[in-house]
Amino acid sequence: MRPLTLETPIRFEVAFKSPKCADRAGVVPGAERTGGAALAYTGADMVEVNRAWVAMMRLS
Repeated sequence: MRPLTLETPIRFEVAFKSPKCADRAGVVPGAERTGGAALAYTGADMVEVNRAWVAMMRLS
């Protein structure tokens, strides 16, 4: 079984419960607003993307 490899850059999008949550999480450097309560982030690798995700979740 081969390890999972992802094409880079890696982009994720997340929809929060409310726009206020997205406002708070949107202060993460590199986050971009894609909708009323949605944010996206593009990172060079999974470590960077995971750090952004954790930061967004803690701030929201």
